[in-house]
Amino acid sequence: MRTVSGLTYAFVVACALNGTSAQADPLSFTQIDAGRDHVCAIVSDTTLRCWGGGEYGQTGLSIRTDFNTPRRPRNAGSGYVGISAGEYSTIGLRSTGRAWLRITGTGDNSFGQLGGGPGDMRITFEPLPIGRPRDWSGVTLGVQHGCASQGIGGVRCWGANPNGEVGDGTNTDAMTAMIVGRNASRMVRVVASFLFSCGLDNRGLAWCWGYNGFGALGSGGFDGSNIPQRVAGLPRNLRDIAAGDLHACAIDQAGAAYCWGENSFGQVGDGSVGGIRPWPSMVDGIGDVSLTGIAGGGSHTCALSDSGMVYCWGNNSLGQLGNGTTESSAAPVMVQGLPDPVADAVVGLTAGYDFNCALTSQGAAYCWGDNTHGQLGDGTNTASSVAVRVSF
Repeated sequence: MRTVSGLTYAFVVACALNGTSAQADPLSFTQIDAGRDHVCAIVSDTTLRCWGGGEYGQTGLSIRTDFNTPRRPRNAGSGYVGISAGEYSTIGLRSTGRAWLRITGTGDNSFGQLGGGPGDMRITFEPLPIGRPRDWSGVTLGVQHGCASQGIGGVRCWGANPNGEVGDGTNTDAMTAMIVGRNASRMVRVVASFLFSCGLDNRGLAWCWGYNGFGALGSGGFDGSNIPQRVAGLPRNLRDIAAGDLHACAIDQAGAAYCWGENSFGQVGDGSVGGIRPWPSMVDGIGDVSLTGIAGGGSHTCALSDSGMVYCWGNNSLGQLGNGTTESSAAPVMVQGLPDPVADAVVGLTAGYDFNCALTSQGAAYCWGDNTHGQLGDGTNTASSVAVRVSF
């Protein structure tokens, strides 16, 4: 749900599938995403692997049970080219040999985030009833709504819409994928979060829409919007954008990070704790480090540097900053437990609610933070304040 985009991840896998021990051929990850308490990923044979919380069917494993190591949702099929883990749901973008890619999903649908209006939860991946197939190029799932970008440009969203997070100019819930309104026709990337959405257009401009009670739209005020508004004070040519629960961040071409919104734990990263930042503040205390990607969690933020190191800031009550402590920090701290970046640099990063996962160039995956539901994937349910390797 809150993942560094545009990267390819390698990972060697030997999985126990659906509870049965079985040695798989070495596989590599191509995408991974973390939700509130679960993780789903695509591997090189285009099938899925999921682990962590399963109470709402969000892992698609046909059973509402947590798993602390990766499992394959066998009935999900293959052909996946995109994946997004939401609060208690997951959606994937799948090629089935037809003209258009299809969107499938599993888990909680109480807000209509899996399309078709509010409905029963699903425990397996099924096609989303969001209207006719289109030239989908990416998917993102928040808490109550989902969105997809199109190859020709533009974004469509669906699900609960009390705050305008669907972005179609109304506050009416959307059973099918609705065209996001004014200013979205050039949008090439979109991220859905708790009650708002943000996106980047093909000029590198940042836009947000939906709930703004904590300044997450970055407009300088607190009025919500049911159409995209440009984030105030950011440069053009931004390279990445991310959304946490009630804050958002972006990175510019020079590798500087900016965040805005709720700051109760220092997740904005400007060195202060408390209050609200309704406009972007530059992340402070990281020196001359150049950042290439960013991911927003529940009340923390993590970023990836061009040297393959990971830095996090904000809430650290469950070790989600990864620096070996549980002390929160309003300035970036370096994640410990990751491999030497010279030999095996981190190339991908995703943030869950109170945990994170990273993928390295040599095919390893590491996670840290909360592990109540086995979302670290290391075969335990013990939280870790340093990165631990995912077990397969």
